[in-house]
Amino acid sequence: MELLKKLVRLGYVSFGAVILFSGVNFAQDPGQIKDQIAGQRYYSRLDYVIPLGELRVGMTPEYVPFEYKNNKKEIVGFDVDIAKKLADTLGAKLYIREYKWDDLILALKSGDVDIIISGMTRTLKRAIDINFTEPYFETGIVVLVNEKYVNFVHCEKLCDALNNKTIKVAVVKATTGEDLVRKKLPDVTVVEFDGEQEASNALLTGRIDAFAFDKPFADSLVAKHPEIKILTEQLNYEYYSFAVAKGDPDFLRWLDYFIDELKLSGDYDSIYNKWFKQNAYNKLKQTK
Repeated sequence: MELLKKLVRLGYVSFGAVILFSGVNFAQDPGQIKDQIAGQRYYSRLDYVIPLGELRVGMTPEYVPFEYKNNKKEIVGFDVDIAKKLADTLGAKLYIREYKWDDLILALKSGDVDIIISGMTRTLKRAIDINFTEPYFETGIVVLVNEKYVNFVHCEKLCDALNNKTIKVAVVKATTGEDLVRKKLPDVTVVEFDGEQEASNALLTGRIDAFAFDKPFADSLVAKHPEIKILTEQLNYEYYSFAVAKGDPDFLRWLDYFIDELKLSGDYDSIYNKWFKQNAYNKLKQTK
């Protein structure tokens, strides 16, 4: 709540949200809130989240260590802890809504969620439909190979030996990994999967030869299954951002400042160290 109060004082919350924040109780009836903002020519998502005391975050919980289900079937991970901090800052209760990856943007555009925090890469193509905050994580796409191709791990130029139609490369549909494989490895046979767990299982069982996906997930998979390897050369470098609906500059601007404050306060480093440095991958070896 201290961060929210600070950002309100600095003017980083929309006019409507300031009025609601100062004049109503949290967890109001949605009908009351709609009546209060009905006369406004513009309203922000903040005008709903703050007085309702609810933040709905869209995620696809298949991406270790960002968001995944633990042995108790709880959704946990780096992004989950970031979302918890965001909800706490807004004085809201966090509701994680689970979707298939290619349904996330539709859920955001239809208003079923307030925000996407799910290891989503900001791209020009996606930015046509939704808005992205400043980055909160830097990563890239790498290629995992099964035991048959471990001798190609250190080869250059994306392993020309792998770039032929006899090689089956797994991708997750509607991801930047799929786009990059089709562009940079045009001769391979691309095999599409709905999620990274399904693609990983195909790699581990030998049904496909390689899998192109985000580096953090690849690192966690190798930690659990050292028989598979990551090619030295990355396909690209990219950034993850929060995603919000179009037409809400106040929420977008506020989130940018939230990310800045999260990093300046040291909270970001604490969350990062928890999932990426403090023996996180050793713990992941125990995850089923």
